[in-house]
Amino acid sequence: MTQRVSYLVAPRLHKLGANVRPPKTRIQRSRTRHNACICSGSPHVRAQWNASAGGLADVGVSDPLRRRQPRQRRISNGADRPRGERMGDGRRCSDHNGEKAGKDGQNSITFIDGLFKDQNFLAVTTNWYDDSGHMAEADIQIDPSVVPGGYNLQLLVEHEVGHLLGLDHSGVLSSVMYPFVGRGGIAALDSDEKLAIAELYPAVDPMNAGGILTGRVNGDGGGIFAAQVVALNDKGQPVAIALTNQQGEFELDGVPPGTYQLYAEPLDGPVFLQNLSGIWQTAKNESFPTEFADGGPLHVEAGRIYGNLVVNSSGTTTLNPKWIGVSAAAGSDMSLGAMPIVVSPGQTVNIAVGGDGFVSGMTTLEIPNRSFRRTSNFSYAGNYVSATFNVASDAPSGSLTVLVKSGNQSAALTGGIRVAGSARARVVRR
Repeated sequence: MTQRVSYLVAPRLHKLGANVRPPKTRIQRSRTRHNACICSGSPHVRAQWNASAGGLADVGVSDPLRRRQPRQRRISNGADRPRGERMGDGRRCSDHNGEKAGKDGQNSITFIDGLFKDQNFLAVTTNWYDDSGHMAEADIQIDPSVVPGGYNLQLLVEHEVGHLLGLDHSGVLSSVMYPFVGRGGIAALDSDEKLAIAELYPAVDPMNAGGILTGRVNGDGGGIFAAQVVALNDKGQPVAIALTNQQGEFELDGVPPGTYQLYAEPLDGPVFLQNLSGIWQTAKNESFPTEFADGGPLHVEAGRIYGNLVVNSSGTTTLNPKWIGVSAAAGSDMSLGAMPIVVSPGQTVNIAVGGDGFVSGMTTLEIPNRSFRRTSNFSYAGNYVSATFNVASDAPSGSLTVLVKSGNQSAALTGGIRVAGSARARVVRR
């Protein structure tokens, strides 16, 4: 029996095997002080700038939230990892003064005031796996007393329930399973998360629901291990996500009918390889350019298999978008962070992307969705580019990818934008 502990650092997708439905879940409430087994990890980086009449100043990077970054997605049912390997950080949560995260044959969701006091964590999910790698049980512990004002408690709970159902963290910024949670936010599942749940708990034959895309990502040394492969539809939405195996091979299942472009990108921030689980943590940290699959757009039909798709990502790159920010068109202040921005239909906003390898006068950003129309020239500083965009009044809700180009280099901030719709979000305020 192996165990994984997943921490939500104030808070993407490898699905961890769960071929059977979890047992009945109980919900508890505790007001007892506890000694949580917490360990700090990689920081969540945020960047800020102030705009002035003379242009925008260079981004100053700070690291206000020191929190553990967990992992990514696609299915990893234990068959891919050595038996007995510890999942996640490999730490065990002990008995918290009677509220034990322990294998007892029943899932639990426990609200514990003071569990993570002064530790910058919001919640923890502990999963247990049998010797075949199938998830046998999961316990969720949430400390609502440390949820800062304005943070979305509903999103936090949905994230932890995702772990309970077998999902791991996602490399898509807008996903519920993204390792961080920011102020506000929208508690709505991304397309890839819906596909993951449908695959873990199928109501119909997956072949009847969509197509299957298989292929390979090649680099200088052959197949690239743990590259993130994204199926981007003709609306700029990241619909399905996969990670490549040790041979660089990938498979996207249940892809809805439509027209797609596939691209492969490295997990080099905001989510990193060490955020992944199981064998993904053994992958080598290597830089490679974000590239689209050969052959151009692909029309997908339900019930069909599309094989031999190839993404050639040879070489290295210096372009690496890490942060995104938004402000009103007439606003003078903006913050960049590793959280997705949220915009509403009918708005006119300034959108900026920052990171490494940005070159003034050369780097550009593109939102590949017809509802977004750029209405200004690009503005630059040392490590970001910005522009003003008008969002159409009939823009559909959902997640969008931001594409960044600089000379012959390209990169993506997958799920960097969320268009708000009618989804209701519960926000915790003090």
